[in-house]
Amino acid sequence: MDNAIKRTFVSNSIYHIYLSIIYILKDSNYDVNAVGDNILFLLDRKGIDKKMIPFLESHFFRKVYLIPTFDIQKKGIGKINSLFFRRYSIVPYMEKIMPELVKEESFITESQIIISNPCSAKSYFLYKYPKKSFHGIEDGARDYRKIHTSWKIFLRNNITKKPLEGGDDRRIKTFYAQFPNKLPKKLRKKTKELNALKVIANLNNEAKKKVFDTFAFEPISDLKPGKNAIIITQPISENNIVASETDKIAIYQEIITSIEDGFHIVLKMHPRETTDYSKYFKSITIFGGSFPLEILSLGKDVYFDKGFTLFSTSINNIDIIGEKYIVGDKFSDYYTTKRWKNKIKQTVNQFK
Repeated sequence: MDNAIKRTFVSNSIYHIYLSIIYILKDSNYDVNAVGDNILFLLDRKGIDKKMIPFLESHFFRKVYLIPTFDIQKKGIGKINSLFFRRYSIVPYMEKIMPELVKEESFITESQIIISNPCSAKSYFLYKYPKKSFHGIEDGARDYRKIHTSWKIFLRNNITKKPLEGGDDRRIKTFYAQFPNKLPKKLRKKTKELNALKVIANLNNEAKKKVFDTFAFEPISDLKPGKNAIIITQPISENNIVASETDKIAIYQEIITSIEDGFHIVLKMHPRETTDYSKYFKSITIFGGSFPLEILSLGKDVYFDKGFTLFSTSINNIDIIGEKYIVGDKFSDYYTTKRWKNKIKQTVNQFK
C-alpha cells in the first residue's frame, strides 16, 4: 500500500463510521477495490458495539483503535490539567496509555485526518498535529443549528484553543455535510457536499454489498410483505430532552397509535438508546441500534410507505421511505426546557 492514499479517521458514532465509509468511496472514485490505506480511531463509548470491528477491518480500514472516553482521560490527567492545561498534558498521557498512537505517528503525519465532531475526547489529534489541515464530517441535526456564539468561537479559536464541536473549529479547514445549504451561513463557506445517497447511486453491486456486509454483524431482517411504516427513535430520555423513559414511551405510543390499521410497524433504535422497547411494544418489529439506518437502503426488498421521527435528520438520508413525517414539534409539552423546544422546532422547520 506504499502508493495508496492514506487517511486517518477519528470518530465517535455509528453514523460517523457510515459517513467515513461514504467519504472513502467518494474519494476513491467509487472503486471498492482501491479504497486506500485507512485507519480508524473510534471513541469507546456507549452505543459502539465492538462486534463491528472485525467487519470494519475486513472491508475499509486496515486497523481500528479504541480511544478512551473524555471521563477516563480527565481522570488520567487530573481535573485541573483537563480544565486549564489540556493541550499540554493530553498528548503525553494518551501516548503513554495508547502506544498505538506512537506506532502510527508517521502514518498519521502523512495522511489526511478526517475528524468527526471535534471535542475534548478527540483533542489529542488537534494538539499533536497543529500544522495539519483537518477535515470535518457532520454530526447530524446539531450541526444544522447554530450551536456556538460568536464569542465562544473567538475565545476557543484564539485563546483557550479548546476544540469546538461541529465545523466551527478553525483547525477544520473543510467540512463535509449531507445538506450544505441547510447549515448556518458562516459554516457553509468551508463546506463541501458529502451526500450518501448520491454516493450510493454511483456504486456497483459489489461495492453496495461490501458496505452492507460491514454492518451485518447484527441481523437485518427482510420486511413482511404489505404496507410498512418505520419509526426512527432517538435518545430523548437518555439526553434529558424528556424527563423520563415513561414520557419517551408515551410519545412513541402516540405515534404508533396514529398509524392507521393495516401497517406493519418497524421501530429503528438509535445506537445510544438504552430503552428495551420490546417490554412496551409487543406487536411491532424492533431493529437495534448497532447499524446505521441508512444501511436499510442497501437491503433486499426494503421499503416503507411511511416514516416517522421526532427530529432526526437521518430520515432524509434514505430513499426507501414514501411519506416522511417529522413530528417533534407536536410533543413540545414533554420537553424539559424551552431551549430544547426551540432547538427541535428549528430542526423540524428546516427539514420538513
